[in-house]
This record gives sequence, structure tokens and C-alpha cells, in this order.
Amino acid sequence: MSHGDIHEELAQLVRLAQQGDAEAFAELYRRTAQAQYFTLLGRVGEEAATDLLQEVYEIAWKKIGDIRPRAFVAYLNTTSRNLALRYYRAAKNTPKPATSEGELEAQVEAAGAHEGRGDTASPEEALAAADRSERLARALQEDLSDRERDMVLMRFYQDMKVQDIADELGISRNTVRNTLNQALATLRRKLGMLPAGVPLPALLAEAVEHRMAPGTPPRSRRGASWLDWGTRAVAAVTAVATVGMLGAAAQLAAIQPLADDPVPLADSASEIFEAPDAVGPSLASSRVADGLTMLTVRDESGVADVWCVGEGGAVTHAVAIDRESPSAAESTWWFSLESGTYTVRMMDAEGNETTSPITCDIKPIQPAPAER
Repeated sequence: MSHGDIHEELAQLVRLAQQGDAEAFAELYRRTAQAQYFTLLGRVGEEAATDLLQEVYEIAWKKIGDIRPRAFVAYLNTTSRNLALRYYRAAKNTPKPATSEGELEAQVEAAGAHEGRGDTASPEEALAAADRSERLARALQEDLSDRERDMVLMRFYQDMKVQDIADELGISRNTVRNTLNQALATLRRKLGMLPAGVPLPALLAEAVEHRMAPGTPPRSRRGASWLDWGTRAVAAVTAVATVGMLGAAAQLAAIQPLADDPVPLADSASEIFEAPDAVGPSLASSRVADGLTMLTVRDESGVADVWCVGEGGAVTHAVAIDRESPSAAESTWWFSLESGTYTVRMMDAEGNETTSPITCDIKPIQPAPAER
């Protein structure tokens, strides 16, 4: 299947599992468990996350016949939230995962000893990548709402298209776009600019996989050259061995259903929109006013981020953003730049990224003449 059919692949695996195919369900686990584990880590901490993760999939297997195939990920998200809430009520606290500097150094040592990964990063680069992954993980877990986090992981970690997310959640495509736009803006404010030239899915994979769920491999993205990026192993060094929790249906333990046990999402027709945007933002205009460079960027899905990269590689962020443009698809980004040539990098709410060169000629602002 093509890269764009991942959502249908999951739905087909659900249909096979509904016919009693335990291996199909095990494959569903391998493809979806890491995102659930990451979310549980942020809610209940590492000690409880593995047990709750197993319970999530025990519930899903027990109720597999009732789950709408194209709503499987949404069902898992709801189940994880309910289990974490039950745990929180019982424990009266919400521990957060913490990674100290010493733990980060231990991760780097493990990364260097990990064979077969083809890593070339220096220990300093690996440590910086581990710290960046930890900061992004915390921002995802602590600064986004449940819905924002779910959508970000579905879009950028699980490779689901915007329309697929809308269909699975039973909401409009515009709602998905707006939520993604808001979530990316929040991450941008919290973290500043992440490394230029590294796709957002790569950075998310580092963050989401900073601790691996039992029995899940690091994500493999078809045709994505960034898998060979030098610091890739840092994301997977804490992987634990497969515990065989999904080897066969008979191994799944029976559990008592929750009082608020999630029910399958009902079939509902979401609004129909045009085909997903696969082009990315475009630079509509650029001009200089009062010593600042104004860039108007256009994209139908909404513009999530714009930044400028100088000839020497220095990154400049916007000092102000005006989203109240005459067209809802346009926004204006203000930059304090020196004269020179820059590459404008633009990202839309669907994760598409484009570039455009600009040349700035900044004239000094002349002081107003003194009154006589």
C-alpha cells in the first residue's frame, strides 16, 4: 500500500482482528502502542504506564467486535484517558516523568553502545538531541490539551492525513486543521525554533520514543531519509524487550470493565471538504516598513509557523504575527532582519513545509525633524 493508505491499513487490521486473528491484533499493537504509552507516561509516570498500557489493549481486544474499524485509534485514546483518570483518582496525584542530566548522559552512553543503528553523532550532539527530545516530550504532555496532543500524534507520528483524523473523530476537517494549527503554535512558543532541515515527524519520533513501550519497534517511515540521522538511536536506547503480551488471544487476561468504559464512536458523517492540501504555504508578498520585514504567507489549511534562515545558517523568528488578514488563509509575519539574503521557511497546519528566497534592503529609520 502507498504511504497515504496507512489509515486504511489499520482499519483492515481491525477487521481481521474482529474475525479472531490474534496476529492482526498484535500488529495493531505494534503500530499504535507507542503513542498510547507516551501519553500514559505523561499522565501516570513510568511505573504505572506499562500496566495501564496492557490494560488498554486488553479492553480493546475484549471489545474488538464493537469498535468501528476506522475509529480504532480514537477508541484507544479514550480508553487511555479513562484508565489514567481512574489511576489518578486512586493515587490522588499525577506523577510526571523526569529525566535528569545524569539520566540523559546514561542514555547517550547506551546510544553509543547500541549496535546496528549506523549512528555518527558525537556524544555532545547526542546529548543535545536527548535534551531536545525531553523538552519536546514535556511540551507535548504538559502544554497541549488531550485533543491537541491526540491530533498531533495522529498526524505527525502515526502519519494520518487530516481527512483521516476528521473521519476517525467524527469532526470536520476544518476543526482538525484549526486544532493542529493551535497546537503547533503552542509548541513553537514553548520551544522556540527546532533544528532547521529536520522534519517535524523526525523530531516527534525522538520525543515520543524517548521511552519505548514493551514490544514496539521505533517508527519506520517509508521513503524517509531522516531515519539515518545521526542522533536517531537516542530515541530508542531505553527500549525494553517484548513481553509477549499479545502473542495470542488466550494470553489476554480478563478484566473488570470500568464504570465509564468507553463505547465505540458512533458512525457519523463528517463534513466534506476539498482534497487535502499537499502543496504547502506560499509567500504572497514581502515588504519593508519601519525597519521591519513584513511577510504575508498564504495557505488554505492555515499557516502554523514561519522563520527566516540567513546565509550563515542563523535562524530568526517573527517578532509579531498578524492573523487578522482580509483572507482567513493569509497571515502576516513581522521580522527584524538586517540587509541580506534569506531563506523563508514556512509550515502549514498539515505539516507541509516550503521555502522561498528573499532579499532585504533595510534602510535606517530617519528621525523625525525637530519642531521649531
